[in-house]
Amino acid sequence: AAETGGMQSSSGGGSGKEAGRAARMSRAGTKAGRVVRLIRLIRLIRLIKVYKKGSYQEKKQEAPPGVHWDDDDEDGHMENESAVSKKLTDMTTRRVILLVLAIMLALPFFQPVMYVVKLPTSAQYGIDLLYRTWRDGIAAHEALANDTQLQQYLVSRERETYIDDFYQYAFYHNPFCDPEEVPSTALQHPLMSFGKIFWVGVSSQMEVTSDASRDRHKTMSDVFLPTFGGLPAYDVNEKWNGAEWSMYQCNMTSNPRGLLDVDWTTANSCVVDQYKGISLIYQSEGIDCPERVRWSEREVFTPGQVSQAEWDDMFFMFVFDRRSGSRVGGSLKI
Repeated sequence: AAETGGMQSSSGGGSGKEAGRAARMSRAGTKAGRVVRLIRLIRLIRLIKVYKKGSYQEKKQEAPPGVHWDDDDEDGHMENESAVSKKLTDMTTRRVILLVLAIMLALPFFQPVMYVVKLPTSAQYGIDLLYRTWRDGIAAHEALANDTQLQQYLVSRERETYIDDFYQYAFYHNPFCDPEEVPSTALQHPLMSFGKIFWVGVSSQMEVTSDASRDRHKTMSDVFLPTFGGLPAYDVNEKWNGAEWSMYQCNMTSNPRGLLDVDWTTANSCVVDQYKGISLIYQSEGIDCPERVRWSEREVFTPGQVSQAEWDDMFFMFVFDRRSGSRVGGSLKI
């Protein structure tokens, strides 16, 4: 009897396990069926939307002007825009355009540079300094009075300062700086600026009223370039390339004096003979005058620290090459 009861108990336990397993499988099948039905429903909704969208596009193309369709319109009817709505839309569009234009035009008036001049450039400051050094040195020694006074000026401390300042200015805006030449320790160098000097000259006297005036103009022109004359010469590259400075200025070719320490008779008349000067890039690029470079790719500097009498007599003009900046700007617009 005991054995019979144990067998019945064991049989009952096995049946219970099988019933539980069957129930779990049934619930899993039910969930799977629901998921399948949900997927089918989503696919059906997507098909309906695609169909409606295609039908909407066809009707929209066939609709006459002034008729607007609404994607969310459940009835699918076309709705005509009223005259008042059209007018309000046009007015709003015009006002927005005018407001944007007004903001664009007004923005410069809210910038400080509109009222105060920005910091002067090194090119402008340098030409002012050079012109005053040149003028004041000639006046201090009365170099235009006679040959004796002129010779005294050519070996004076003022002349030596002018030569040094001229070469320092030229090296600071060196047009011959090679990127491979710049050391990694340099914090600044001429390649960091788009403007590089390429022509130096003076105003040419258009109307000569007397022999004395002609001689005066010739003497002033002769002492414009930084020629050493009776002064002790030095290695210009070694002194001004800035090899040991934070501002590395590069070498100005292998012979900088061959560019600037030349006879004034080799100068070219440029800009309809109104100016006479020397091109630093003539040997390398064949450009002898400023007008050979497009006006948008050059920048002209004249001294500001000059009186009207000095201006009428003679003044400097330096021209800078900005073609590298134009190339960079063009590449950014592509």
